Amino acid sequence: MRVDPERKIFVGLKLGTEMRRQYTEGKVAHRPAFKVGDPAYLELLEVRGDLYMGRVLDGGLAVDELGDLERNIKSIVAVTFSAPRPAGPLRLFPIERDALAAGLAAAS
Repeated sequence: MRVDPERKIFVGLKLGTEMRRQYTEGKVAHRPAFKVGDPAYLELLEVRGDLYMGRVLDGGLAVDELGDLERNIKSIVAVTFSAPRPAGPLRLFPIERDALAAGLAAAS
């Protein structure tokens, strides 16, 4: 087995039905939370029909960094959708190199 140290990963929280509806209708409180390519903001990624909000990170993320990352993502999601602290686990997905070269396609 070989590791690809150049591959980035997406770490995100699956948006629930109500959050997805708010996003689709453009009714989010903190729209600037989404800014493709800026690490201070979250990105949206659609995976198999589900919408995730999270961060694109370099591979090799330390496990002890996940707690802070989870709190940060959930906090921004809560503010963005004017909702109580969102539930659910963070999910990790490898990003294809071609997708990074072209820029992440944010769900619209």
